[in-house]
This record gives sequence, C-alpha cells and structure tokens, in this order.
Amino acid sequence: MIKIKLWGTIGSQASSIVESAIFNLKDTHEPIIVLLNTNGGSLTDAIAICDLLNNIPNPVITVAIGLCASAGAMIFSCGKSRYISPHTSYMVHQPMAPMTEGYQNVSDLHYTKNKLSSSLRLYKSYITKGTEIPEDKLNYAFKEGNDLYITAKNCKKYKIATNIFTSWDDLYVRENINIDEEQTLLFDMLVQNIQAEE
Repeated sequence: MIKIKLWGTIGSQASSIVESAIFNLKDTHEPIIVLLNTNGGSLTDAIAICDLLNNIPNPVITVAIGLCASAGAMIFSCGKSRYISPHTSYMVHQPMAPMTEGYQNVSDLHYTKNKLSSSLRLYKSYITKGTEIPEDKLNYAFKEGNDLYITAKNCKKYKIATNIFTSWDDLYVRENINIDEEQTLLFDMLVQNIQAEE
C-alpha cells in the first residue's frame, strides 16, 4: 500500500510527489491512499494530480482531514472511495488564476478568457460528478468572491464523500485492505522538504 500525504498548498511539489508515488506502485491491486489537509493552490497542478490518479488501474482512496478546499476538493473527487473526518471543512469556489501585469494584445486576452473558462468547466465537472449538491449551492459557489463551505455530514448527504472517516482500522475493513505498516510506502510533502534542505 502507498500513502500520499498532501498537507499544505497544492503546487508543483505536490504533483511531483504523486508522480513519484505512482512510479513506486508494485501491482495493479495495490491501493493508493491520498491524505488531504489543504487550503488549495495551483489549479494546473491539481489537474496534473487528477490526471495521474485517474489513469492508474490501482484503487484510489482519498481521505480529507482538517481542511479540503478549492484545488484540494478537486483531488478529493478522484477517490473511488472518499472519506472525510467528522470535523473537516470542505470548501469550493470559483477558481482563481494569476494574471500577467502590464499590457496584453487583444488576441491574447481572448485566448486567456477561453482558457480560464475551460479550466472552470473542468474544475466544476470534477466537483459535481456523481454528487447531489443542490443547484442553488453550486450557483452560489461559482459566483465571484463566494466560498461554499460544506460540513462532513452534508458531504456524505450530497455524495461528495462516500464515508465518514472514524479510524484507520474501520477504513481498512471497509476497503478490504490487509495492512502491513512495514510494507507501506509514505510520500509526504514535509519529508520532501526536509530532504531538499539537506
């Protein structure tokens, strides 16, 4: 089994960690668990992570603990099974993109607008696929400047999450995982930071 711990801002380091973990998968039956405690981050890196997770045969389980926001919510949706802890805050909103300073050609502005619209549609498709989030809540979330927070209880009600996370033992039983911690590989952003500083 492989665990990926993404605690913090989603960026190029996070997508690199997911890629490294996937290259260490031993077989097509080995589960990969993604732990999320994130305020969001780069939409393009979140898209990269989603593409990586959605194109492997291994079962992907996502677990939200603490905060699962913005780009993190997009990654959370990639789990075949999605667990959220009882007091986790789940948040979605209209994605934001960095804008270049100074002048732009009109044709460039048109391209940028189309690109951002495409990214918004992709983000929204991930967030809503298979869920029952009320339309009024979605309309609120995707208006500029609005943050939609959903409790763990309502995440299960709206089918954003499949289960409430209570313990690892419960998760392993539900997912039929025979756990051997000595065989588990952990990919952690904090570990990667420490290694980078050495």
